[in-house]
Amino acid sequence: MKFFIIKEKEKIITIVKYLISEGVEVGVEIQGTDENFATRAIAIKEFLEADRLIVEKLHPEEGNSLIQSAPEVVFSFDLKGRSATFATRYVGIHTEHPHYGLIAEFPTTVRLEDKRREQRISNDLRKLLSVEFTLEGDDKQYQLSVVNIGSSGIGFIVEKGDFDLFKKINVGDQIRDVTFFLPIATMTIDATVKHMTLVKEGEFRGCYLVGIESSFLMELKELQGELEKMK
Repeated sequence: MKFFIIKEKEKIITIVKYLISEGVEVGVEIQGTDENFATRAIAIKEFLEADRLIVEKLHPEEGNSLIQSAPEVVFSFDLKGRSATFATRYVGIHTEHPHYGLIAEFPTTVRLEDKRREQRISNDLRKLLSVEFTLEGDDKQYQLSVVNIGSSGIGFIVEKGDFDLFKKINVGDQIRDVTFFLPIATMTIDATVKHMTLVKEGEFRGCYLVGIESSFLMELKELQGELEKMK
């Protein structure tokens, strides 16, 4: 099995955010013991010394005492069908609400299985992205396909079955808690409606393209770039 090493901090943050958002189970190997343990990443925390990773307490329970004296710990997990690992060390116990668990050093490298091209993550995000939201005071949940990503905006398609949306929003309105679904992560933001345009030709003829904008979408664009580098 071939591996390559990821050293860029932003890309590692992208991977850790995926572990957190998807609740991926992480295997834990504690140096000095042959027993296997498991946990889940729950938060990235900024401390004075450095960023730290907060994880749930290990199970079986005995791992929570063994990890405290281990010189090194290896976390392993599945990243969209590829094996990945990183080394870390125990730092302490995190007791602040809402993230109760163990504090570990944030990884400086991630070792990721290098699969052949046909097995790698698709970079055609247009086919994989979608948005989901419910307007305040409304019961209907809208699940819509994204067709383009700009530097600070997103365009999604509204088909005929969802045309009732236009009775509820106008250009300039804010939509709260819009959730974007990406291949390895989700992101929830507030966004402003910039335009609602009838599509007159092509695959989506007769539908509407709705553009929304948010400064936080810059982070989404950066995440897209990181995913493309990981292909």
